[in-house]
Amino acid sequence: MWHSFEALLGRRYLMRAHRRPRLWYIGIAVLVLGILLTLSSSFLNASSGQSTWISERLGLGGGDPYLAQAHMAQITQVIQGIGLGFVVIGVLVALFGFLFWWMTTFSAFSTFMIATGVAEVLLVLGVMNGFQGYLRSKLIDAHAHVSVLPVQGQEWLHDYPKLVQKVSQVEGALGVSPVLNTEVMLRVPNQDLSAAAKLMGVDANSIKQTVKLKEFLKEGCGCLASLQSEGAQKFYNEINSDPLKSMTYCADHCPKLVSNKQVTQGGLEISTSIKDQNSDMDMPMMALPKARKQKYSSMVFLGVHLRYNLGISLGQNIELISPLGEIGPHGPMPKVRPFMLAGWANSGLVEIDGQQAYSSLKAVQRFLGVGDVINEIRVKAESIEAARGLRDRIQNQLGGQVTVIDWQERNKNLFNALQLERIAMFLVLTINILLAAFSITSTLVMSLIERRREISILRAIGAESKSMRWVFISQGLTAGAVGSMLGVFIGGTACALLATFGLPLNAEEVYYISSIPVEVRAYDLMAILLVALGVSALSTIYPAYYAAKIQPVEGIKGQ
Repeated sequence: MWHSFEALLGRRYLMRAHRRPRLWYIGIAVLVLGILLTLSSSFLNASSGQSTWISERLGLGGGDPYLAQAHMAQITQVIQGIGLGFVVIGVLVALFGFLFWWMTTFSAFSTFMIATGVAEVLLVLGVMNGFQGYLRSKLIDAHAHVSVLPVQGQEWLHDYPKLVQKVSQVEGALGVSPVLNTEVMLRVPNQDLSAAAKLMGVDANSIKQTVKLKEFLKEGCGCLASLQSEGAQKFYNEINSDPLKSMTYCADHCPKLVSNKQVTQGGLEISTSIKDQNSDMDMPMMALPKARKQKYSSMVFLGVHLRYNLGISLGQNIELISPLGEIGPHGPMPKVRPFMLAGWANSGLVEIDGQQAYSSLKAVQRFLGVGDVINEIRVKAESIEAARGLRDRIQNQLGGQVTVIDWQERNKNLFNALQLERIAMFLVLTINILLAAFSITSTLVMSLIERRREISILRAIGAESKSMRWVFISQGLTAGAVGSMLGVFIGGTACALLATFGLPLNAEEVYYISSIPVEVRAYDLMAILLVALGVSALSTIYPAYYAAKIQPVEGIKGQ
C-alpha cells in the first residue's frame, strides 16, 4: 500500500512553484473565436434571407441567384471549417495551458499527451461505432430483422399464406410480410439507357410492418397506395390524362419536396419551383412528359440513384426484362413488360438506392409467370438484440422446410470487416497512448536527475529503497490518471456534442448523410481507461527502479 507521505511527495514533484495562467487565457480566447465562427456559419445555413442579402452585397454569381447561392454555400462551408479548426486548436492550447498553469513543464507535457491520446481514441471509436450503427439501422430498415428463405435446392415458397400465419404466431414477431425477389434489366424505351436492378414484389398492406419502405417513399415521391390496384389505376388515369397533373400528384404525395404549391379551382396554377431532395436550392419545375397511350401497365418504384442514372421522370414508362422467359423458335426468349414509374425511394444507402426497384407482389408474379409463390418472408423483431432469439423460435416452429437467417447472417461479411477495422484502428490509436507514456518515463527520468541530491538526503535520513520506488510510481500514476480523466472528459464531451448537434455535411450527395453519427459504448470507454492507466503504470517501472538504487553518498557527492 502507498504511504501518504510518499504519495504526497510524488505528487508534489509534479506541481509548479509559480503559477502561469497566460497560455490558458490564450486557449480560451481561440476557442471562443472558433465557436463564434462555427455558429455564424450555422446561422447562414439556417437563414436563407441573410445568405441572400450577403450574396447580393458581395456581388456573387453575377446576378444569377442559383450560382450566388452555390458560391455562398461554399463560403459558408469554408467559414465552418475555419471555425472548427479554431475550436480544435483552442481546446488543445487551453488544455495544455491549464496543465502548464499548475504543473511543471515536463509533467504538463506528459499529462497533455496522455489526455489527447485518450480523447483521440475515444472520439475515433465513437465515430466508427456511429457509422456502424447507422449502416446497421439502414440495412435493417431495408431488409428487416429476420428472413425466412427456401431451403437449399428449392427456389420458391409455395402455399406461403400458411407460412405467414405460422410465423406471425411466433412470440416476438411484430410484423410479417411476403416478398418476391428477382433480378431484372431496366431499359428506357426509345433510348440507349439500361441498368441492372433487383426487383422486389411487395404486399402494400404488410410490407410497412417489417421494413420502412413507406418512409423511403416519403423521402422520394409517391406512396404505397400506387402499388395497389385502385391506387395504380388512379395514378395511371391522372398521369395519362394530363402531364401537368403529375406535378400535382407528386406535390400531394410528397409535401417535403414541394415549396409554394398553389392549386386553384377555376384553373390550374402550379408553383414554379420544386426542391430537389439532394440540394437546398430551388430547382425550376418543368412539365413532365406525357405517358404513351397504351394499355394500363403496373407501377414500379426505383431507388433514387437508379432513377437518376436512367434519367426518367414520374409517369414515364420503363421496360423490365427478365431472363426467366419462355422457349421460342430460336431458343429461350426473355420477358419484356412495360411498367410505369410511380415514384422513387430513398433508403439512405447508395448500394440499395442504386439497384433496387419495387412493385406489387401480384405484378411481379404475373411478370415472372411463376404463379402464386414467393421466395422470402420478412419478419420484424422487437429489437436488434431480439432478432437472434426470434430466428431460433421461427426455425423451431417451421422445422427443416425453410431456412431462417437474421440480419447478422445476411450481412456477416460486411460487419465482420467493420469489426476487424475497428479492432485494428483501436490498436493503431493505442500506439498514441504508448508514445504518451514514454513522455511519462522521460519526465520521471528528468525529475530523477534534477532531484538526485534530495533523494540521497532522504536515503541518508532513513528512507528505504521501497519508499523511493513508491514516490516515483505515485508521480507517474498521478500524471497518467489525470491525463486519462481529462481525455475521457474531452473526448466524451466532443462525442456528446456531435451526437446532440451533429457536424453538418453540406455535400450530402457525396457523403449521403446529413451529419456525422457518433455512438460511445461503455466497454470501449473502460478499455481505453484500462490501457491508458496500465501503460502509465508500466512507464514508471524503470525510473522507480533506478531511483531505488541511488545510495546516499552518490547524490551528496554530486555523482
